[in-house]
Amino acid sequence: MAQTIRYASTQTIPFDWQDLRHDTIYFQDSLTGIALYQVRNFMDIPIYYARDILTEVCFDSICRPLRGTIYWNITGRYLGFALPDGEYLSRYDHEAFEEPDYTQLNSLLADPYLPFYGITFQALIQPTEIEDHTSVDGISGATSTAISSYVVHGAAYTTYTMWNIVYGPMRSYIEEITTDQLTSKLLTKILQSDSDADKIWGLKKIEPNAILDIQIERVLLDLVENGDFSVAHTTLKMISPRHLSSETLQVGLLHTYNTVEYNLRKPILQKFMEAAALSPLVIEGTSKLLSSMNGVQLGYLLALYEKHKIYSLEILATVAELLQQGNRFKAEKAHKYLSSARIDSGQIKEVLKAYETSK
Repeated sequence: MAQTIRYASTQTIPFDWQDLRHDTIYFQDSLTGIALYQVRNFMDIPIYYARDILTEVCFDSICRPLRGTIYWNITGRYLGFALPDGEYLSRYDHEAFEEPDYTQLNSLLADPYLPFYGITFQALIQPTEIEDHTSVDGISGATSTAISSYVVHGAAYTTYTMWNIVYGPMRSYIEEITTDQLTSKLLTKILQSDSDADKIWGLKKIEPNAILDIQIERVLLDLVENGDFSVAHTTLKMISPRHLSSETLQVGLLHTYNTVEYNLRKPILQKFMEAAALSPLVIEGTSKLLSSMNGVQLGYLLALYEKHKIYSLEILATVAELLQQGNRFKAEKAHKYLSSARIDSGQIKEVLKAYETSK
């Protein structure tokens, strides 16, 4: 059936609605009995889920029925809705939606944080407004001030009903299906989504005890380097000690250290603390940063060296030079590190003794 009205949000995996080969896999939720279908592209990659709806949108079936289709991305995130040929949404008195109404509804349905979850529609309406059904929007069009900013004007119950379909049990069911079908290739595509919510969803699916695919490593490093702060920070948090057994991942993190914003540099150094052992390339690379770091960064790096017992003569000599540069804060960090080392170099011992005498 022709879909004459369709509104959509950001796609997890980009596709053209017109060009999709509609290979579908049908599922039926054992709890609700509702049919759901999954659409795949020509590469047999799941693209979206859809559910046909037929429901009433007002109290006591006074309003006209709602017929259409709701779409979800493969992460369970809202994708859009469509109405079949000749169908339309309406406000009170069956006044048809106009373009701005559909646009607003699409935007509202894309917001998972509307205050509609786990609450009845009646509870959302002010008590004085539900004593008489003619006061409730969908019957006469009046909208409670408590929810007016969360609904399409004159269509509060329509908004509420559709939102609860989008974020009801079907959403969790979709996530379960995708999780069961998750492959390294599909996870990579999810992590490359334009939606930060998809990226966070994908990050949570990465197994902490798994050896990461090289492509996933590259995507993770890109998220740290180029994602917004929340995504980058979440990415760092989910990288596990097991993942850090990869030298390419360690070296990649060191590279991002030099390019990310300042607030991410501390988490990167702290992440290295979780590694069972530091890559020699990371040790060499970080040693070149010692002289240019501020006192706070220096403290984290030297703590990292202490934790991994990194005490090469070259690093000890570089750190000893910091005792003579006149920066008291950095010198204290250097002194703490040197005091934890067994020093054989007479020159370094002299510098250390001179600093301690001058304190």
